[in-house]
Amino acid sequence: MKPIVFKTIEDAYIIQTAKHHRVALDDEFLTGFGSGFLNIYYKAWIDSPYSYNIVAIESESEEDLNSDPSQIIVAGAMLVALDPSNHYRYIFRHHIWSLTFAATKASLSKPTFLFKLLQTRGIYYLQGISKMTLRSIKSSLKSIIMKMSSNPKSDSPADMVDDSNKHEPLRIAELTHIFTDKEYRRLGIATTMIKMLKDQCESQNISRIELVTPAESDAVRFYEKLGFSNLGTLVAKTKESFIKFQLDI
Repeated sequence: MKPIVFKTIEDAYIIQTAKHHRVALDDEFLTGFGSGFLNIYYKAWIDSPYSYNIVAIESESEEDLNSDPSQIIVAGAMLVALDPSNHYRYIFRHHIWSLTFAATKASLSKPTFLFKLLQTRGIYYLQGISKMTLRSIKSSLKSIIMKMSSNPKSDSPADMVDDSNKHEPLRIAELTHIFTDKEYRRLGIATTMIKMLKDQCESQNISRIELVTPAESDAVRFYEKLGFSNLGTLVAKTKESFIKFQLDI
């Protein structure tokens, strides 16, 4: 086995990373949309300036990394929203139609999956898209109004506001996906990626990492071993049970 190299996910790594994601997280509902959707999903994530994304690749040299992308051996990967609100807003503005088209195409080709989607998630996905659309419209209108009403003299001393006593809001990163390919487990790959995430959060003054994982998942013990606090069980609108974890930096 070659050494493992950790890299920021680039376009050249998307297909292989998404492929391994689908195998490693085969019980995740998202993977049911198929490889085409996951490719676009990864593209959206790595395009976002508010995300942090790492792929672990088996490689001995830079030449290996620059070789035919289809020959890249992915050992694991991680997707993180460092600023969740702005991250999801960015994806909605720039990738919502490509994601929706890919999800619709995949669903229509799989009647059983489509029925399950509509039965368990359809209404919630539509509600989420509606809310994001309204927020986007409100944000655009607010920006236009502020520009129209801006006062060039507003920076005068009389108009200055003393914010010295105001506390900055707690900045929280959201770890949404992390996986290690089956044959590469127990090599410390996921632990290394978590360490890299903690370092990234420290460098950006992010105070906490949060995540949820299925209640029956083996990952529960993994996060507890790494010092994440178990905040208990959450029941989603789809009736699925998840454990919420947080790690203060």
